[in-house]
Amino acid sequence: MIAALGKTLGVRTTAEGVETVNEMESVRNAGVTEVQGFLLSKPMPASEIADWLTNNQTQVLNVRN
Repeated sequence: MIAALGKTLGVRTTAEGVETVNEMESVRNAGVTEVQGFLLSKPMPASEIADWLTNNQTQVLNVRN
């Protein structure tokens, strides 16, 4: 699996399209280190990202743990 290869090589892996809590749990259990998808946020312009991160810091931290 790609996540295992990434772990062996010491690189981060990203799961795209994570839309449900079950998908999040599955990719975490597989060893994926980064995720993106509608579960976390809708797509947004780059100009909005800093404000989103400031306002959603707890959500971001919860995903990383």
